[in-house]
Amino acid sequence: MKRLLAIDIGNTNIDIGLLQEGKVVKRWIFPSAEYHRDRLSEIEEEIEAIVICSVVPSLEKRIEKDLTQRFAIKPVLSGRDIRVEIPNLYKNPKQVGQDRLIGAYSASILYGFPVIIVDFGTALTFDLVSENREYLGGVIVPGVSLCWNALCKKAELLPQIEISSVPLPRECLGKSSEESMVAGIVYGFGSLCEGIIRRMKEKCRRKAVVIGTGGDISLISPYCSQIEKVDRDLILKGLWFLYYRYGK
Repeated sequence: MKRLLAIDIGNTNIDIGLLQEGKVVKRWIFPSAEYHRDRLSEIEEEIEAIVICSVVPSLEKRIEKDLTQRFAIKPVLSGRDIRVEIPNLYKNPKQVGQDRLIGAYSASILYGFPVIIVDFGTALTFDLVSENREYLGGVIVPGVSLCWNALCKKAELLPQIEISSVPLPRECLGKSSEESMVAGIVYGFGSLCEGIIRRMKEKCRRKAVVIGTGGDISLISPYCSQIEKVDRDLILKGLWFLYYRYGK
């Protein structure tokens, strides 16, 4: 049975999934800043191949070397060893992150097209795949954690707290500084998402399905009615598709 290790190296986290028949059966997530080769010793399963998607060049070489030594398998790197098979209509196609392309590619296979992908990572990105299955472009916004951390650090009179320490609001009017801060994040990002998604839908001749993914998706999706489906494994599944359709 085919077993693949898919690795998404992001600015905030490294997301590793063990996939079998296209489904994530086991997962490891840890902060990118805390990466050490000993982390790989946690992965004891037998695997057939390793595929990497990275937006952190300074980390990918280290991780690729450590993976090769750990598993005696040379990893396949998206964008270098294998190309995402979707027309890229960016003015400069090389500027599009591999994670965004793989997300668009994966969503178009799993959910059809046109499709809009909303990825809540370090940056919040919106990407549109047309009814002709072309990557048309997208929007990049500072992510939830970036905005929250900036608010806590730059506003001297506001409390220095973790967003997870405050119950999620049922209405947009906070009754304390903490509640008001969280309400601003969830309702603010929810409204931002709804506005951008509506404008992106106007670019489509047919109804586009909207897929949400990324580490902060569960925080914001309840406040954005435009997000129809949530798929936390979208990038990892895309790496599976990429390898077994074009990599072998």
